[in-house]
Amino acid sequence: AAGIFSGFCQIAWPSVASALPIPAKYRMWAYDLNLGASGAINAIVAYNILTFPSRIILVWFLFPVPSAFLGTLFLAKDLHGLYTGQSHIGNAAHIGGTFVGLAAWLALKRRSVWY
Repeated sequence: AAGIFSGFCQIAWPSVASALPIPAKYRMWAYDLNLGASGAINAIVAYNILTFPSRIILVWFLFPVPSAFLGTLFLAKDLHGLYTGQSHIGNAAHIGGTFVGLAAWLALKRRSVWY
């Protein structure tokens, strides 16, 4: 589901961006190829970060960083890339996958029994 939704976000972004005050030279091309796999990975990562926000991640096996901080940096990187549109990375797909991870976390958070 996350791969499909993130693919849809990537395809729909050029139409959404044309309605926003983003300069035309920064918009993504409407026909960039899209796979959706990275959006699915972002959904899993976002769910893990939301479930365990204080878990420590070793960046380059040297620097301990809380997962919530690292997740914020990844989201900021994708938002910046989405605004500038100067790369061929599927930033809209990444953010779409992050929303799927958030939705899964909210849905499972309400359950009283964890398996």
